[in-house]
Amino acid sequence: MKSFSTISILLLIIGLALFGILYVIPGFNELIALVGFLSLLFGAICSFIAISKREGGNTKFFAVPSFFIIFLLITWFEPFRIVWMFTWMKNLLS
Repeated sequence: MKSFSTISILLLIIGLALFGILYVIPGFNELIALVGFLSLLFGAICSFIAISKREGGNTKFFAVPSFFIIFLLITWFEPFRIVWMFTWMKNLLS
């Protein structure tokens, strides 16, 4: 594994852990959701970079589908959580 492949897997695991924490604790913690979303997003971006640099190994192909599958499952089971998170990020950035 090369550096971007390793970084993408680590960011994917961190994002999964943070989204898991969101479902365990009661209520909605915006900071944990933001950090989890950004971790998954940067993991997918690092995976795309690893693919474009043609790094060795197959782990570079793991983060991109996982990113889309995780958000598909979140949207499928709790659609308003995604809307809530994106609205919060929009209000934070503007």
